[in-house]
Amino acid sequence: MLKNKTSQSVFAFIKKLSVFLLLIFILPFACCTQEVYELKKTDEGYRLTIKGYKDKFEPCYCPGWIHFSSLDDMRMSFINKSFTLKELYLIERDFLEDNNGDKIIVDLDNLYQPTMNDKPLTVTGIYHTPARLEFSVDLGDELGYDGLYGSVRYAINVKGESAIRNLIADTMNSLLGDELQAEKTCIEVADKKYELYQYVVLEYTEYSLINYELFVYDQEAVFVFHFQFKYTAEMEDLPNMEFFKLFSYKKC
Repeated sequence: MLKNKTSQSVFAFIKKLSVFLLLIFILPFACCTQEVYELKKTDEGYRLTIKGYKDKFEPCYCPGWIHFSSLDDMRMSFINKSFTLKELYLIERDFLEDNNGDKIIVDLDNLYQPTMNDKPLTVTGIYHTPARLEFSVDLGDELGYDGLYGSVRYAINVKGESAIRNLIADTMNSLLGDELQAEKTCIEVADKKYELYQYVVLEYTEYSLINYELFVYDQEAVFVFHFQFKYTAEMEDLPNMEFFKLFSYKKC
């Protein structure tokens, strides 16, 4: 009988000790995951303040972008504080800051999605980078031209004519360098302005690679549509401005 009581006491002591050690192990991690950042809305848009977060990662050359499955997924990830510590590390390391040291993120109340024929493009993923959103799009056969591929970027936090002109100039300077020449076409459709730049990247006997940079913008947003076209002598014509007018964006 005494032996049974002793065994029960030892078992109870071991059980309490296990729970105590488990709490010691868990509590520091629980503390680290609470309120590691604060999301706030200001007159200039949304800002993210990282607090209680310490850099626990070795320096790395991994790209400073965060992946989301959709615009709504991105919005809810910021609101619900569902980032991993690694993602917070990338935000802390790479994202742009305002004068208060807060991280500048996209305006979660005014999100825009690229469209074609006024219908949302099929978006397979969105990447929030320090200066823009990059849309992965699955265009499939929607483009109507064999050999034409496209991608889309949304230049966040770029508003006003001066900022837009600087964005276009910087983008084209980085793409063209000192050798390539681009053909420029400008039009206005409804309340949006379109600027199309066409330039030959590579020219072979069998085919030519032609790039198109399409900037579509108004006072609220700037979208950059990039297309590459593999043109051969058998093809009858190139995409024209009527085709590129099909692309735009809308608030979602």
